[in-house]
Amino acid sequence: MLLLLMVLSLDDWIWFPFWMGMGIVFVVERVATVWHGGWRARLLALLLLPELFFDMFLNVVYVKGIIDISLGRTAHWKHVQHAASGTGSTVRVGP
Repeated sequence: MLLLLMVLSLDDWIWFPFWMGMGIVFVVERVATVWHGGWRARLLALLLLPELFFDMFLNVVYVKGIIDISLGRTAHWKHVQHAASGTGSTVRVGP
């Protein structure tokens, strides 16, 4: 998000070698972690983008939770109400 803000607000591209190096460290760690999973797992780990998008989603959920707690909102879950089945069948476990 901050990278996008920088690109939109500046005329020149600014390289951040330290953060690029940190990104490479994360990619290498992910690939090494899933090495035994085969080439598909390595390719997915090499992309790193699916994990970053999932992390951004989790951050949004976390912030929404903080806002809801701060405003005193309660959760309204969409639970399905099941009707009682009157079949009377039982499951017996054991001898």
